[in-house]
Amino acid sequence: MINNKQRQQLLQKLMDREMERLRKKCFKYKRRPFLYGDIEIIEEDLTEIQASGLYKKIELNKYKIKHKISIDIRLLDDYFNYKYNKWDSRIGINKKYYKNRIIKVIRHELAHAFVEERYEHMFSKLENKNSDGSPIFLIVLYWMDGYSNHNCVTAFKKSNFYKDTKIIKTFNDLDNYVFDLLYKYDEVTRELEKINNYRNVKTDEEFKEIKDVSTTINSFRFAHRKAGLNKNIEHKTLGVVMVNDNDKKVKRIFTSKATDWEIGCCVEPENIRELYNKKADIQRANLYKDTKELYIGDIEELYAGKIKKITLYEHSNIEESKLNVHNL
Repeated sequence: MINNKQRQQLLQKLMDREMERLRKKCFKYKRRPFLYGDIEIIEEDLTEIQASGLYKKIELNKYKIKHKISIDIRLLDDYFNYKYNKWDSRIGINKKYYKNRIIKVIRHELAHAFVEERYEHMFSKLENKNSDGSPIFLIVLYWMDGYSNHNCVTAFKKSNFYKDTKIIKTFNDLDNYVFDLLYKYDEVTRELEKINNYRNVKTDEEFKEIKDVSTTINSFRFAHRKAGLNKNIEHKTLGVVMVNDNDKKVKRIFTSKATDWEIGCCVEPENIRELYNKKADIQRANLYKDTKELYIGDIEELYAGKIKKITLYEHSNIEESKLNVHNL
């Protein structure tokens, strides 16, 4: 009868071996560990989230993290409960097969931990570099001879990123490739952070002449599961301003939009602007909030921020707290 201690010993043994293999692949002639942070591996029932493995980052303090890997109990059950069957063995299903399944999952989760440690802090505005749909994560994973069964991987294997991983030989080349890629992502997303139609206006008088004022704030992060560029959260506000200015009725339209975009595993930096221009005005975000407001008063009240506001309508499928979490 296999007890919990033996199951845990197997997990620890397989993880230690895999970490040493990856250390030699990445840092063959360097006296350093594969990961600097402490790492824990446990078995856990992951049926509810339908996963074979799970990675979690535990922040111990501002500068130190701990890695935690969970392996689904069913993988260990299959390994320890295996009984020889000649029909299964003919198609390669044996105890070694079930052991290799566990190793593949451990490798996948170790890749998450590695990307978290080495790249997540770089160009920090671009979050989720170690998510399953991130090109950064998948490039590192497949260079490490890893595997993923998420749907977006089918598209990733047809991408230039995947082709590049097959010709990158050394970790130093991989490291430079990833850094260069992150630099390009950062460069193009910073250009799209804030877009408005009054950028070239120099005086208050010129600004007052613009009847329809529009401002768009964009933030970007890597996707959890998708291959393309998609809106995750969007908050749009249409403000209609009716003010008295020297006994004259003035109407102005203010449109503001804050959008959180997800960069999928097949999106190259060179394509982001083109994809953004295609989707910015026509794609509905996964989570959204639309508001229309009417402002009535005098011109002095408008610029003093004391003008009366009436909310004409508000349509949303997301809680306000969620909007705040994503900095919209």
